[in-house]
Amino acid sequence: MTAPPETLAGRHILIAEDEYLIARDMEHTLVDAGCAQVSVVPSIDACLSAAAHSRPDAVVLDLRLRDGDAGDLARQMRSNGLPVIFITGYEETAIPDDLTDLPVLAKPIPRKRLVCALVTALEARFSR
Repeated sequence: MTAPPETLAGRHILIAEDEYLIARDMEHTLVDAGCAQVSVVPSIDACLSAAAHSRPDAVVLDLRLRDGDAGDLARQMRSNGLPVIFITGYEETAIPDDLTDLPVLAKPIPRKRLVCALVTALEARFSR
């Protein structure tokens, strides 16, 4: 088994965010934090395709994407063993009841908070 991460070095993170500037800011933040690959997609369909083809280490999902609510997508990613972090400009009460255990970051997202949330999620994945 691989050792748990203390950083994001070498990791592949998939971001599903349909607001271009927010997506690019997160991408640059994660590259600066050492990620080997950051994939950015604007929709649920694109996220499903990217996850199937690229096997990310974790997924960051906007709660509301251009093609719908990301609740079912989060459920599927989690059932595939991927850590999921929600990002949203909505109140946390907008998150489906069965997904309230997932980390939630409110927009605008401080860079350090995004990195720390991903490191924590990846550490939890390795401690199971």
